[in-house]
Amino acid sequence: MRKKLKTDNLDKLYELALAYHQNTISRQQIFEPRYLEGIVTEGYAKNIFHAFNKLIKGEVYKRELSIPTTIFFLKKIRDEFGEDNFLLAINAVYKHIKYRLHQANKPMAGLKKAIHKLENEVISSEEDEFIFNDENQSTKHLLEGAKKLISVNAYERNKQARSECLNHYGFNCSVCDFDFEETYGEIGKEFIHVHHIVDLATINKEYKVDPISDLVPVCPNCHAMLHKRKPIAFTVEELKSILRSNN
Repeated sequence: MRKKLKTDNLDKLYELALAYHQNTISRQQIFEPRYLEGIVTEGYAKNIFHAFNKLIKGEVYKRELSIPTTIFFLKKIRDEFGEDNFLLAINAVYKHIKYRLHQANKPMAGLKKAIHKLENEVISSEEDEFIFNDENQSTKHLLEGAKKLISVNAYERNKQARSECLNHYGFNCSVCDFDFEETYGEIGKEFIHVHHIVDLATINKEYKVDPISDLVPVCPNCHAMLHKRKPIAFTVEELKSILRSNN
């Protein structure tokens, strides 16, 4: 059984993986004892560096990581690279799960559960936490964009609006028509991201959101690509056109 890595050691491995990914350290150098000795075996280090390079690109990785290492890396990518790369990394994990199921018929229930928990944390913090004021609790309007003071201003999302959007459109991606349940089975049931057609961060105030005209369901890959253009994201139709021209 592999020994659980300490947070300090995970930090060191993350910095090494990042340096390797950015080509600031060579493959030969990264496996020198001065970097790995007392932290992790060379074999598992190879797994880590291979997986990180794929996570950051949203590509399938074939070498297995421990669940704590996977979650640690996902959180670092989320915090340091932002939402676009985090969505790609999450998608890479799903590809890895599918690969392991196909190659070794390994259920990987623990990893699935951990990933779902992390996704729920992100949805809770970025989309589902909408606090109604007393005066708004009886209104039929769904207000979005309410600022919550943390270390920075965050734009809270409305859970009811998300639910109404999905009740109307369903769970297929509005850009590429990807269906998570069809591809991944039970673990993909009712999984999808919801994209705000007008980015809340550009509004800078409360506004009345229409769940049908203001929100659309999109898969993580398309969600990342929609926001690839900044400060104004691509429209769904623009991304559809890009997708068609490249296929």
